[in-house]
Amino acid sequence: MHGEVKLGSFRCLKELKIIWCGITKLTGQLEMLKSMKVIEFFSYRRAPQPLPGLPTSLNRLIISSPVPNLSDLKNLEELQFEHCEVELRIPGYIWKLSKLKTLILTECPCESLLMEDGSLPSSLNCLHVQQCDPVSRLPNLANLNSLTELRLSSVKVREIHGLGGLTLLTTLEISFAPNLTTLDGLENLVLLTALTVRDCCAMTRLPSLATLKKLCSLEVLECELLTEIQGLSTVALQRLVLVGCESIHTLPPLSKLKKLKTLFFNYNDKLSRIEGLEQLISLQKLELWNCRSITKLGDLSGLRNLKDLQILRCPQLTEITGLERLVSLQGLSITGCTSINKLSPLSSLKRLKGLHIERCTQLSEITGLEGLESLEELWLHNCPSIRELPGLSCLISNLETLDIKGCTQLPQVIGPRGVNR
Repeated sequence: MHGEVKLGSFRCLKELKIIWCGITKLTGQLEMLKSMKVIEFFSYRRAPQPLPGLPTSLNRLIISSPVPNLSDLKNLEELQFEHCEVELRIPGYIWKLSKLKTLILTECPCESLLMEDGSLPSSLNCLHVQQCDPVSRLPNLANLNSLTELRLSSVKVREIHGLGGLTLLTTLEISFAPNLTTLDGLENLVLLTALTVRDCCAMTRLPSLATLKKLCSLEVLECELLTEIQGLSTVALQRLVLVGCESIHTLPPLSKLKKLKTLFFNYNDKLSRIEGLEQLISLQKLELWNCRSITKLGDLSGLRNLKDLQILRCPQLTEITGLERLVSLQGLSITGCTSINKLSPLSSLKRLKGLHIERCTQLSEITGLEGLESLEELWLHNCPSIRELPGLSCLISNLETLDIKGCTQLPQVIGPRGVNR
């Protein structure tokens, strides 16, 4: 179906969804469709033409056409503009839409979201601005005292005015904001539960997180100039992700994070130590990738709930202390840790299902294999210093996968995957 659709006779219509169909025009006195609640209208290949008068009963509108007249939509609760081909201009009267709760702008060229009077509707609960290049100005957000979710992606703003006034905010996600240097007012967001800061390459600091007592998830990714994260002691934190923060040398001790379940560090080249790791009693997943300056970890024996441990390409790490006490461990992967020369007895790891060891060139000793009664997969690749695997013969009949390659000093092993020399 292409071209024009006349809708005036659909008197009972409540929802209209026309998406990627090649239709570019809706006609037929839409405003007369008194039962209409939802319109979703994106065209295929060509930009749709402006919508005619809209029914005042609408509470959800998602379009890719130029902005229609919205002034009479007093019942509108959700407004989305997606994949617009012409520059998006938000009308100044939008602040009068007193029931509007969700405003989402996705891939719409737009230089500024500043309204004629500089404000958005104070009723908003959710505001997303995503890939709307080249947005460089936002209105002051201080009046959005009902906002609970704010997501900004691919914007060129230098600061977010009024952020500290969003006292009901629970989710904040800022990504691909190359000009943003800090998040002033962040410390006032005491109800915040999830914070993501990604690819903010000019950001040098974050305000202290000490006041964010409800913060459950913190992700900081690819912020190359960020030098520290202060106040990392919120007891509610359950997920901590730190990736590509090349200027961070140290972190505050993590010992107070008693509820932390997931810890993932990757490409933090200057991070030399992680203090308090041994006290993370709720931790279930620990992943350390490409942390090239870390030489040692604390004693891990207290991590009784840890199920998955991955240590990849940490070439300065010399040992993993307390490994034998990780009684809940189900997956263990060690790759490219070229300074580790032995793994302590593994026989107490009764729940371990997968053991993957690769490119640990100095590793010469793995003991306790005979006790791994739940082991299903054993991968051992390119570990040329290993001469023997005591206890392996006790496992061969139960293993589902045995894959040993490039271990040139290991005698012949015969198992489900064949022969290695």
